[in-house]
Amino acid sequence: MPKIELTEAGAIDYLTGEKEKHHNRSNQIETFFNPGSPNYLANLKSVAPKVAAHSYFTTWDIQKLKRERERIAEKLLKYPSLEYWMSEYCILENNEEIKGKGRDLGMQTALYVARLIHADLTIANASAWHWWLAMSPYDFKDGLIYVDKDTEDGNYYDSKLLWALGNYSRFIRPGAKRVFVDYENINEEGNLRNGVLISAYKNQDKSIVVVVVNQQEKAIDLKLNMAFPAETRMNSYITNESFNLHKMDQNLSKKNSIEVLGKSVTTLVLDAVE
Repeated sequence: MPKIELTEAGAIDYLTGEKEKHHNRSNQIETFFNPGSPNYLANLKSVAPKVAAHSYFTTWDIQKLKRERERIAEKLLKYPSLEYWMSEYCILENNEEIKGKGRDLGMQTALYVARLIHADLTIANASAWHWWLAMSPYDFKDGLIYVDKDTEDGNYYDSKLLWALGNYSRFIRPGAKRVFVDYENINEEGNLRNGVLISAYKNQDKSIVVVVVNQQEKAIDLKLNMAFPAETRMNSYITNESFNLHKMDQNLSKKNSIEVLGKSVTTLVLDAVE
């Protein structure tokens, strides 16, 4: 039976706390899912055990990016039956790193959004992530593909963001579970800002997907400290200034070491060969 999604918050902090100017929209998780609340609705069969919000205006600075998503994770621990969806985002904010106005088909926008996806999935524990527009005629960072405005025979332009989003969405399939990853400085503020961000997922077909966002200029050697079946096939797909989700020729060495190029989003797909 279809269920009602109660929240579609315009920013993620509406879910977790009191908004100074909008008390009537604040603290939505407690309002609807705390049995002691006068507005408790979670006991209705028609209500989905889910909260959703947009990631607008909580991406900068890095301290805020991390803190707001930790607050969601803390709330989810209190209400373990709930799942969280990040249900809308494009770049609206203007900060020292990026501005919403003006198209950018290159890697700056792709890496900015890849960092956000990583934070939403690994810190806030989002189980779904949605971009705002697939196609845009505007001079704004709101599209994956851009088209010429006010013409019937204009051109279209793909963005690196389109392909970087594919590094996640093409390989992490519905029903996948996130796999715990641990490495030095994981999700510390300095590493979130300009380091290497790694997350991993297990699909229902047992394949393992590892997504690596390398925000550094230099390439790195990534060593996977995990056991693989004797016959394991690995495919590697890279998005950077030169490649669009390009399949690379890489093989697992005995040291499980893989080169990850600078300023790139790279996906490793590991399958046991039957």
